[in-house]
Amino acid sequence: MKRTLSYLFGVVLMAGLYIPANAQNFPDVPEYHWAYEALETLKNDGLLVGYPDGMFRGARPMSRYEFAVAMNAAYQKLKYMFDGLQSRIDGLQRQIDALPKGGGGTQGDFATKADLQALRDQLEAFKNDLSGMKNWKNDIDALRKLMNAFEQDLASLGVDVEAMKKDLRSIEDRVAALEARKPAVDIHGTVDIGGRAGHSRDHEIGVDWNGATVGADLFGEPVGVTRDLHVMHELGLIFSGTYGRDVNMTAELVVGNLLPFEGGTMTTQFAGSGRKEETNTDVWLHRFEAAWKSSWLGAPVDLRLGRIGHQINPYILKRQDVDYYWDSDRWDNGDWMIDGGSVDFDWSNFSLGFYGGKVSNRGSALNSGVYDMWVGNTTVIPSVGTRPGNYTPGLMVVDTILGAEVGVNLGRIGTARATYNLLDGPDTASAANGVLPAFTFNRLQLWGGELDIEFAKNFRLNGYFAKSDYFQNDDSQVDEDNWLWDAALRYAGDRFNVFAGYREIGPWYGGPGSWGRIGYWNNPTDIKGFHAGADFQVNDDISLYATGEFYTGSDRADFGGTVFGISEDDKVNRIQAGLGFKFAENWHLGIGWEGVFWDLDETRFELESGKIDEHWYTADLTYDLGENTTWRFGYQILDYKNKTGDGFFNTPGNPNVNAKSGLFFTQFSIKF
Repeated sequence: MKRTLSYLFGVVLMAGLYIPANAQNFPDVPEYHWAYEALETLKNDGLLVGYPDGMFRGARPMSRYEFAVAMNAAYQKLKYMFDGLQSRIDGLQRQIDALPKGGGGTQGDFATKADLQALRDQLEAFKNDLSGMKNWKNDIDALRKLMNAFEQDLASLGVDVEAMKKDLRSIEDRVAALEARKPAVDIHGTVDIGGRAGHSRDHEIGVDWNGATVGADLFGEPVGVTRDLHVMHELGLIFSGTYGRDVNMTAELVVGNLLPFEGGTMTTQFAGSGRKEETNTDVWLHRFEAAWKSSWLGAPVDLRLGRIGHQINPYILKRQDVDYYWDSDRWDNGDWMIDGGSVDFDWSNFSLGFYGGKVSNRGSALNSGVYDMWVGNTTVIPSVGTRPGNYTPGLMVVDTILGAEVGVNLGRIGTARATYNLLDGPDTASAANGVLPAFTFNRLQLWGGELDIEFAKNFRLNGYFAKSDYFQNDDSQVDEDNWLWDAALRYAGDRFNVFAGYREIGPWYGGPGSWGRIGYWNNPTDIKGFHAGADFQVNDDISLYATGEFYTGSDRADFGGTVFGISEDDKVNRIQAGLGFKFAENWHLGIGWEGVFWDLDETRFELESGKIDEHWYTADLTYDLGENTTWRFGYQILDYKNKTGDGFFNTPGNPNVNAKSGLFFTQFSIKF
């Protein structure tokens, strides 16, 4: 019966499927949601003012109404900026046409030195403004993506969305023509410098959100900040150019020592297995793509070739942010890098996209792996074992990916999307040891869908469904208990938002997504339960939020009648709360707390009490030094208490049942 209901829910979702704009279910996920990233792009390019900080810095997520207002404001400002630029072009042309051309033999027949100098000054200012257009394409793409997802919300504000879309297409075409007058290659990028220092407390080590040890040396012994100190740096150089009206080239070269923190495979960082360490300065090509726009059968067509970034949704295809203490669009935007291409067709109420290529064997100058994609689940725990957590690399490294997406605009009702992906590995992967039941596979078939429906004013229903089928060539290996579904009801008010939902993730679901964390357990599986939350904007300077997730085991990871995963008698709860405070023009403070509480079946796990409590207390301060320059400071207290009274869930290197430490972190960032 359970399986029938699960498949029925999947069929319902697949009947009309979409990309939900605000369907994340965890308070720390919206910071990395594509909609927030799109608005962050608009903010960084000066089209938005007063955009709130992300949840990690203590601010609340925006409501859909606020998204719509922000989008409309950004669109109006972009249109105003372009109209002003076009007026200046026309004015300069009139001045040039009005200059005396000579031929009469008198001084009045020639342009004076003052006339020429005035024109030079205006041309120099105009050149600077043209240079600022380098990000307009990204702004237009961000606005178009947001419009498609928030069309109903914009319409409720009285905005003519169709006219807005036509204006954006017109601006895009005219910007392309203007950019053709620019130098062939424009260079911009980012500079990030920062570090972190951990220290033990009460002669014990701790565990951070990344799942790495804090306050320990390389041998796992408790130390102070001078012995657990890391300094990171990274330079990203972006080379971009426009050739003709429709072709854009972009290359991004990265130099730095962040690969062990942000790149490579999603290596398992179990507490005590070794702390993360920076390496020698490395060099690699992050992105290299050619993109151009055309039309076919009345639909705009976007084509990209090269090393491109692509994602679908948090459950199907999205790269994890593997370091919560470092902010970078390059690492945090969720894109998997594909050496291949994509093509997207967008009719007014229907969209179709295809993508594919290789996702392995991308090394750096020092031969480190960069963005290797793994699939398959390894986090199901046995009856007596270690705590699940961290960024498990999965069972199989992916060599190639082929996928297709279909989107449907349901009008004022909502939107829907369906997707299918085929991920092949270069070799056969084995799950014979440590994961039950034993099987081998070299292919993962991944499919699913999303649905976003507005059924009443300010009320929305978001839903996901996904399934990962394991194959050895064409022979099915695992096709049960490898699915998930997630549904949430949301209400968006003027100053507050609330949501409540339910999700279940089977023990064998193994897609390459990024669907949140429970403490330092990232992409949790083998769970089911409710999640809810609320945020409140007290005034323009103060915001509050609180969320709760209440799970039991799925009771599905059984082998021979014995439950090897988390059972329905085992509980895992996660609570978060915090506030964001803008206490000066350029100062933003976030204060937050996260608690994770395990209550395990004492008899099955042979424990004395079966209780483990985890706490993280965080203060995060950001100072805006200028339009594109920030300095961030933070401190986190980490407290892990094992009440079981024995060795279960202990941190390696620490024979006791508690773990305590503190972590300082800072980052100086410039965008140029």
